[in-house]
Amino acid sequence: SAPYFRRIEVEGGRINFKRGEENLPFAFVGVNGTVQTDRPGRWQMDLAAIPWRATVTLQQAGTLHVSGDVGGTSSRLSPAALNISWRDASVSDVLRLARNDDSGVRGALDLSIDARKQNQDDRWAIQGRAEFRQLHRWDLTFRPDNPSVNLMVRTGWLPGASGLELTDISLEGPNSNAHGSGRIVWNSGRDRNAQTTPPTEFAVTSSQIDMSDLLAWARAFHSGVADDIAVHGRANARGGLSGWPPHLINAAVTGDGADFSRSGSPRSAHMGPVQLRYDRGIISMLPVTLSWGGPSGPPDGSLRMDVAFEPAPQAFSAWHVAVTANQMRDLIAGAGAFGWNISRGWDLAGPFACDLKWQDKMYPASVGSPLAWPMAGESQAVGWIEIGESGARPSGAMLRAPFLNQPVEQIRARAELKPGARHIVLSSAQAFEARWSGTFDRRDPTDEWQFAVAGDHVT
Repeated sequence: SAPYFRRIEVEGGRINFKRGEENLPFAFVGVNGTVQTDRPGRWQMDLAAIPWRATVTLQQAGTLHVSGDVGGTSSRLSPAALNISWRDASVSDVLRLARNDDSGVRGALDLSIDARKQNQDDRWAIQGRAEFRQLHRWDLTFRPDNPSVNLMVRTGWLPGASGLELTDISLEGPNSNAHGSGRIVWNSGRDRNAQTTPPTEFAVTSSQIDMSDLLAWARAFHSGVADDIAVHGRANARGGLSGWPPHLINAAVTGDGADFSRSGSPRSAHMGPVQLRYDRGIISMLPVTLSWGGPSGPPDGSLRMDVAFEPAPQAFSAWHVAVTANQMRDLIAGAGAFGWNISRGWDLAGPFACDLKWQDKMYPASVGSPLAWPMAGESQAVGWIEIGESGARPSGAMLRAPFLNQPVEQIRARAELKPGARHIVLSSAQAFEARWSGTFDRRDPTDEWQFAVAGDHVT
């Protein structure tokens, strides 16, 4: 008769994986535990191992633990109840194991899977939960408010089938959540009717996004975001993903607006309703307005923007930005609080207004001074820019440039930007103890600037 084993102990073992005759670069090392039986046809297991991948150096791969009991091979492992956990793993090492590249993400991961199989059929009922903690960019220091997120998946799996239906997918943050469903298909090439089926499909059916959670993600992956900023507001999102790796097919984001504030400051900003849509590469956003100022009275400034983009073959994009600011430093400081340096070493103070459009296959660029950035790039800006105010109560602006040891004051200027032409009228400017005025013209992007400037006196 065949030998009968009641208990198998493993110490310092290794499990390798193969695909046919091909040795895969994955393995489980340091395998320890037991497999034993207390009655015929039932096996209990308790095994632990460390994930490993060839040519990849891992620092905190975590420990994989499998426990539970299964039936024998004669009953096709039925019934079965297994608990699988992956503890104390760093996100960077998990990404290195999966992709051989960590993408610059740091954090911790705990994974747990509960799999059960009854005698009635071969279907497995599987529930999984992944907890991501302290996520942040590799070159940014750890913060107590680094984002955390939980991913829960519920599915049924039938061995021998070429797909996996994910009946319930939930994503939870501290104040946000999303729910959806999807499926994963493999070996579709064996079925001619399934060759056109995408290997993965996911649909986000409902979601609630809290702006404070988005701010935490911004601080974790973008440098320079101020610590004293607070954001209040919510948005809803729906979408679908397909292919492998999964890529976005369509999405819609709507929100009633958001309020921005800084501790100790009476000034605040308000963003109006947002409606953003994405459909197979086509992006459209209805006009959204951002206004800022004190707690009472009219706003000190506003920014209005809308976007449209269509991919190849049309390769069409259109941006429209309109800004009105009583004090340009407010806009610069607000952008700097979110880590965006739009001044690039220049300092512009005073009234500012613009109405600019980009309509081409390029996005607007941002280089140099406030006057230079809308003119840069292959997509030429069309519209106007006004620095300082004229009219009944003229008010000039002040500009400090890196190459000037003294500021240029009382600036009142207007730039007219047309396709292939730039025309700037300098009504007045106080510099080098003189008052200046003049014009600047450029008829072609490849031509040099033509200017005529006059001062009331020279010292």
